[in-house]
Amino acid sequence: MLHKLLLLLFTSWLIQLTPVTFSELTDSTPMEQIVYMERTPGSQQMIELEHIHTLASVLGSEEKAKKAIIYCYKNTITGFSAILTKAQVEELSKQPGVLRILPAPMYPLPKEVNNSTP
Repeated sequence: MLHKLLLLLFTSWLIQLTPVTFSELTDSTPMEQIVYMERTPGSQQMIELEHIHTLASVLGSEEKAKKAIIYCYKNTITGFSAILTKAQVEELSKQPGVLRILPAPMYPLPKEVNNSTP
């Protein structure tokens, strides 16, 4: 019984944290995306270089790719997050090794109860 109650409380708390996503993304609006890639054997440094190389094929250079990448995922999932436009997402999704690209969730900050200062 306690287990069911805890599950219910956790579920209701989780629903309140539903991410805010942007349903309308224009070609020129950059937004953080999470790029899920196939897991390939190799060191973490080799995996990160593969991420850079894959993104560089869309952005035009490894330097631009390095600047666009926010974080590389190398443990539980393989992939990276980067600031990309809709057109770049469409082009990147066609690259070998790219499994899926999803918008990074954005959670709203709670509104303050009282904005006045003493």
